[in-house]
Amino acid sequence: MNSINYYNPHEGDFERELFERDYYEYASFTIRSLASLIDGVIMFVIMLAITIPVFMIMGIGFAPMGMGGNRNDGFSLSLLLAIVLWAFLIIIVWWLYYALFESSRYMGTPGKLIFGLTVTDDDYERISFARATLRYFLMSLTNTILSLGSIAILFTAKKQGLYDIWTGTVVIRKL
Repeated sequence: MNSINYYNPHEGDFERELFERDYYEYASFTIRSLASLIDGVIMFVIMLAITIPVFMIMGIGFAPMGMGGNRNDGFSLSLLLAIVLWAFLIIIVWWLYYALFESSRYMGTPGKLIFGLTVTDDDYERISFARATLRYFLMSLTNTILSLGSIAILFTAKKQGLYDIWTGTVVIRKL
């Protein structure tokens, strides 16, 4: 017996079913993790492109001590400001990356798209920017605590994380 839940997301809508006869399955924990890994690599590159200019603008050098780096044994206000600005930018950039891609016509981040994954609402329609925003922040919050938000994917019928359940979303994979 196959444990994968197959369905047609447009069942009941005759015109859409005639137009598109694609079938889907709920995305597994493994495939979603691989997609997240790819998104993480993409975000690493983006964050590097942001980090270096922010620290340079704030006057924080990257050279090691003894090789032209600034030696400051005391508290550095510019370092604190750079770290706060950097942390703020990280939150904004990650949020926009997920919320804009998942609420766009692509309905998923580049990592998800590589694996044919789509984020939809319970009716298998595109989610709004507001719902994508809520989903992102709930995902971040629940995964901060031992990844409990994502571990739920292993135990739910629709393979939903806690954040998916709370926002009424599912992640599906095109077969």
